[in-house]
Amino acid sequence: MSAMLQRWRRAGDAPRARLYAFAHAGAGAADLRAFAAHAPAWLDVAAVRLPGRERRVAEPLPQSLAAVVDEAAATILGEWRTDLPVFLFGQCAGGLIAFETARRLCAQGAMPAGLTLSAPPSPDQDFAGAAQIAASADFAASMNAMGALPDEVLADPVLLDVVLPALRADFALFEGYRNRADAPLPLPVLAVAGDADALSPFAALAQWRPRSGGGLRACEIGGGHLLAAETPQALMALVAGFALERLPEQEPAQEPA
Repeated sequence: MSAMLQRWRRAGDAPRARLYAFAHAGAGAADLRAFAAHAPAWLDVAAVRLPGRERRVAEPLPQSLAAVVDEAAATILGEWRTDLPVFLFGQCAGGLIAFETARRLCAQGAMPAGLTLSAPPSPDQDFAGAAQIAASADFAASMNAMGALPDEVLADPVLLDVVLPALRADFALFEGYRNRADAPLPLPVLAVAGDADALSPFAALAQWRPRSGGGLRACEIGGGHLLAAETPQALMALVAGFALERLPEQEPAQEPA
């Protein structure tokens, strides 16, 4: 399996669909473990690991959003199966990476079955100055104030030294990002917000409607900005339910002769 993907599959599972999950900026695949743990047995969850963290710690941190999307799409295509519908999930900034990866897959003739997002920034947001913000001295405190960096990380200098370089690099990836003015993504989209999230409130999810050619379903659940860590069971229930609705019906078991 590619170093880009992390799975925690239970022995004996027979998946009916795959979910490729992108964590929030600065995070690794391990940050999605609790979320993946609540997946039903029929859903094969693969957390996407960007360079410079965990098993890829020896690699340089990503410098280009296009390069991240290229690698993610190629990795997904490398294990594509026509009998396993593919869904993508993204938490916060990971939602934009999932969005661009879905777009890249569609352009290559591999149509995902749906896109699922948690606290996603709008793809039409202006990210000018992202690199300058990421390099600023008060970056960590700003991210904490917005709910994008947990209190326990900010309070632990050792942990902060591990997390902050990847967070800066991932945040800077969106410098100059502009959503292309082409047709909406031809997929159904589920977008979820936490009722205590001041950074990405429920009302902001409507900004995804023009980008959701297959229709937008917007939901609000209890929690803050990082729902995949805060309320993983409730979030996975929504994501899995959305996916299940879009799976082909299973043929009834044959009666023994």
